[in-house]
Amino acid sequence: MARIRSVHPGLWTDETFVGLPAMARLFLIGLWNEADDNGVFQWKPLTLKMRILPGDNADASELLAIMEEAGVVMRYEAEGASYGAVRNFRRFQRPERPKPVHPITDEVEQFVALPSNSHTCSKKKHGAVGGQATSKISTPGGLAAQPG
Repeated sequence: MARIRSVHPGLWTDETFVGLPAMARLFLIGLWNEADDNGVFQWKPLTLKMRILPGDNADASELLAIMEEAGVVMRYEAEGASYGAVRNFRRFQRPERPKPVHPITDEVEQFVALPSNSHTCSKKKHGAVGGQATSKISTPGGLAAQPG
């Protein structure tokens, strides 16, 4: 279920974001709409392509790989399914009454910058994290900054 999200003004000058190809930048913003309130989404490239870029000639698998390589998304496995998480999602998206939908691991909690006192961890599961995020530090927008 898509959600309304806001775009932080610092995003447009974030070095990691600016370093992504234009279609990957647009896809990343679209992922915010698809992610649950913890910044987690199902890693289903075809479904994501049809929900975010249905009219564009774009390969969602390729875009996800580019974003994973840049460290702005992380792929992981939980409950026998593949999920993705958006780096520092909870630093900039603050839902009033968060409702997590997808399972989340301790490592993913850190990746999305979920506050340690958050009550949204009810979906916490143990799972394997597929890709290691890079530890790039960028501008105050913080898309690539380590959560903290």
